[in-house]
Amino acid sequence: MPKISVLTPTIRPKGLERVMESLEKQTFQDFELLVEVGLPYKGCDLSASLNRMVKRSKGELIVMLQDYIEINYQGLERFWKRHEEYPKTLMTGPKGVTKNLKSCGEVYYTNELAWDWRTQGILHEIQPLQWEADWASAPRQAFFDVGGYDEEYDMGWSWENAEIAIRIAKAGYNFMVDPENIAIGWNHNDFEPHPFNFPGNLNSHRFDETQRKLAGGLYKLNYL
Repeated sequence: MPKISVLTPTIRPKGLERVMESLEKQTFQDFELLVEVGLPYKGCDLSASLNRMVKRSKGELIVMLQDYIEINYQGLERFWKRHEEYPKTLMTGPKGVTKNLKSCGEVYYTNELAWDWRTQGILHEIQPLQWEADWASAPRQAFFDVGGYDEEYDMGWSWENAEIAIRIAKAGYNFMVDPENIAIGWNHNDFEPHPFNFPGNLNSHRFDETQRKLAGGLYKLNYL
């Protein structure tokens, strides 16, 4: 039984090359990799895909790793050590995004990275809404304690990550950021356009809808 299950859903599989190269170099090799490739013509099913992967997973710790992301060679090891220190805690790590340039259809790379807020400070607690699951970890049991992702959010795009974090917090889990567990995200929109995240798309990142559900006492689902 692997200690870690790495979950990588993708609708743009060209980015899996970055993921595979990073995983091959990891100091911590007691993991399995689960990948689901979505078909854009079938519509957005990210939440359903994540639920399927969680059900198939065998690791004690889930690591969320999106496509087009390169992680530090000690990335999995750091998440595992943090899990041993803080067993009921969901972690996230900082990501620097490449500033790519396009010319005549070709993509060129710069050495400059745009870093997000997670590089600030030392290991510290964060709010559930700050748990960004592009490069993150969570105890596998946390997903089962709340019944998985809300698949109604597949009617649009985004916010499903924050919604499940709120429910997991209600189930008694904590959230932290480890500023030293860094990753590099390639600006994947320069390589392959996102099929769902565009102006006018029915977007499910509605905070008011999440608040309405939680006010009604709905914090445990039954997808898992």
